[in-house]
Amino acid sequence: MKRILSVAMVLVLAAVVSAVAAPSFYGSKGLLRVISAENEGKMNFGFGLHGTAFMDSSNRYGNGALGINFAINDMFELSLGPAFDYAQVKSGGSWVPGFTSASYGMLDTRFGVKVSKKFSDAFTGGFYAAYDMPFTYGAVGDTMYHRKPVSPASHTGKIHALLIPTYAFGDGRVHLNTGILYDLDKTIDPTNPTASKSVYPNFGIPYGFGFEYKTQYVTPMFELSSVYMMDSTKYGGHFDASGNWVAGDKTRGPLNYDFWLTPGVRVTPISGLGIDLAFSYNLMDTAGLGGIDKEADWYFIAGVSYSKVAPAVPPVPPTGLIAGKITDEKTGKGISATVSAAGISGSTGADGSYSLAGIALGPATLHVEAKGYVPKDIPVTVTKAHKKTALVQDVALALKPIPKGTITGKITDVIAGTPLVATINFAGAKPGTATSDATNGIYKADLEIGSYTATATAEGYVAQSASVTVKEKEPAMQHFALVKKGATMTLNVTFTAKGVVTSAAIEQALSILKANPNLKAEITRTLDKIGSKKRNATLAQTAADNVLGEFVKAGIAGSRLTAKGVLPPKPGKTVKARKANTKVEITFVQ
Repeated sequence: MKRILSVAMVLVLAAVVSAVAAPSFYGSKGLLRVISAENEGKMNFGFGLHGTAFMDSSNRYGNGALGINFAINDMFELSLGPAFDYAQVKSGGSWVPGFTSASYGMLDTRFGVKVSKKFSDAFTGGFYAAYDMPFTYGAVGDTMYHRKPVSPASHTGKIHALLIPTYAFGDGRVHLNTGILYDLDKTIDPTNPTASKSVYPNFGIPYGFGFEYKTQYVTPMFELSSVYMMDSTKYGGHFDASGNWVAGDKTRGPLNYDFWLTPGVRVTPISGLGIDLAFSYNLMDTAGLGGIDKEADWYFIAGVSYSKVAPAVPPVPPTGLIAGKITDEKTGKGISATVSAAGISGSTGADGSYSLAGIALGPATLHVEAKGYVPKDIPVTVTKAHKKTALVQDVALALKPIPKGTITGKITDVIAGTPLVATINFAGAKPGTATSDATNGIYKADLEIGSYTATATAEGYVAQSASVTVKEKEPAMQHFALVKKGATMTLNVTFTAKGVVTSAAIEQALSILKANPNLKAEITRTLDKIGSKKRNATLAQTAADNVLGEFVKAGIAGSRLTAKGVLPPKPGKTVKARKANTKVEITFVQ
């Protein structure tokens, strides 16, 4: 046993020094005995060396395999798997190096072609075809290792055709192999040693199961592999004492074929490099079946595999096209809009047309937005038919409803304070009109939000304007106090004997003038006093001018005012009558 372990360590060291290999024994990418449907990627390669120490009834051990594969693209791979024998033999109770013509040389070399396709993240399907090209170096008659066969037998090779689906789940992989094996060899007919016939059976059904769980540094593996031979031959035949051949009467059972259980592990210290260690045990039972030899009892496998690791590039999903036109729902005219779907966006042309490329196949939502219009989402489904021919999706948009607000107020006579029937015109975002109620003078208008100039007009009254802002959720209020054309007010003013104003209650008249900047006024001082008419007229004019001066001091332009001093048409004859005739009035004119 120590001898076997020492040989195994030599094999490992030799493999490490060789610094190679990713393929299986058979050259194609896989585990050890099982082929994988997966490829390394476009223009990728792998190569490696595996050494084996085995034990069989002839007390031989030592073997090797070199695997090389080359992926022309993601679907197609060529592979080469030459094998060689460097066995040692046990002679006279001691191990003798096997580098003699009887114990070393080339074994069969496999040439393989693999075609695969990744159907989904979980499933990759593939087909593998190979030919085992025979070599005839080495000892004559060593049929176990396919050395030169004793004439008239011939070692011609084998043809393999396999389906090789691979299933992925997370970091795990399950590989299945099954198909047909055709053996081209001919062997000596026991009943006629000078003749040959095709080996029986010619056809077999190889099958294999492989499992691996990939981690960053360690990948455990487990494989089951065998071949079911379509065997019609009876085994246990022999020559009797007279030299006559007696046919056998034994048939194979399920375990009378080479059936390998192979647990192993691949250690990956750096990217692309894998160190393989495995043990493969043959369950084949030949007891009672004469004429059947098994390949070996067990193998210890060691090697190094290397493959060029392509950078992880996510697959580019197939995409399609969406095109159409965005229009106004009422007019049917094209409008300027922004269109997006599945992360792809674009803008319409002058006529409202759009086109989106690179949309992932499958269901998506087409989102359309345009200024002043209600946005719209439309479910669409992009299929393979839309890879070159666009999915046509026209969209008609409706204008956004413009939010409105309310404005209210009251219209009154500024002097009398009585309600008025008036018309209020609003000039602004969207003009509007309201009419006040005759009973209470109240008006109300619903307008689009925005800024307006409101003008109140009533028959016989001076129009009045004001700036107002209409908001969506906050009612605005604007009252108007209109002055009647030609209306006259009496002002409460006191004077000195010389007509100088000592006090003047002009606030109401002042506010009317300020509220109506285009309104003009005439101030009249009527003076009924005993004395000469000339002197009284002069004094009345002086008093009128002084009242005008009070309005000017309060900010009213003098050009809007006129002052006039007058005497009453009929002077009073009593103190009471003269007092009634003496007054100051203001008349509003345009």
